[in-house]
Amino acid sequence: ASGTGAIHIGNYTGLTSSGGAITLAGGATATESSPTGYAINNGATYPNGVIIGASDLGGNVTVSSGGGNVFIKGSSNNNAAGSDGVKITRGTDIDSGAGTMTITGTTDGNTNSSAGVEISPGTSAYANTLQSSNNSTSAISITGTNTGSTGTDQYGVLISNTNTGTVFIKATGANGKIAINGSTAASATLYGVKLSRFSIMGKNGVTVNGGKGVLFDSSGSGNTNTLGGDTNN
Repeated sequence: ASGTGAIHIGNYTGLTSSGGAITLAGGATATESSPTGYAINNGATYPNGVIIGASDLGGNVTVSSGGGNVFIKGSSNNNAAGSDGVKITRGTDIDSGAGTMTITGTTDGNTNSSAGVEISPGTSAYANTLQSSNNSTSAISITGTNTGSTGTDQYGVLISNTNTGTVFIKATGANGKIAINGSTAASATLYGVKLSRFSIMGKNGVTVNGGKGVLFDSSGSGNTNTLGGDTNN
């Protein structure tokens, strides 16, 4: 086996389940019934471990599990700019209902720009919504790791809508919590997590851990960022 196997979800695609889990990942062993390992990029042909939405478009890709858990796990060692472990493009919506949502990504050895997990890359004004009504402290978990890379744009987690759209991440269950954890080994990158133009609201709170730092970026016209518990969800 080649040891690679990227997952590329094209534009205008819907992944729907009526309560079963939706898993986008790679096999950790040849015998496991559901993948728990990383989907790995195929060189420069498919540079991201997992990409959901080939480009940023309004109402582009929907992932809806109907209450099943959503599990996404990808890794990339490609050197081109924007090669991510997991990339979720603008206009993509993910809803796990009462299930949990777990997104994990890694990138290694990039010298241009990359992130373990990147949500909302591009230049359009389209929004993203990631939401779960799961009633636990692990309702939504986003974890990104950037190892062996160099340069100033090497993030563990990058959530950045630099135009007029917003990234919405919502945990609406009574005990629902959002955890975002990112780390980078690139000495010239000052933050493990960068967040821009977002609304991240968990009924039971939100935690953000950037390792050596977190950048809450409010630059740009009309950029509004919201983080915390939302009793109106």
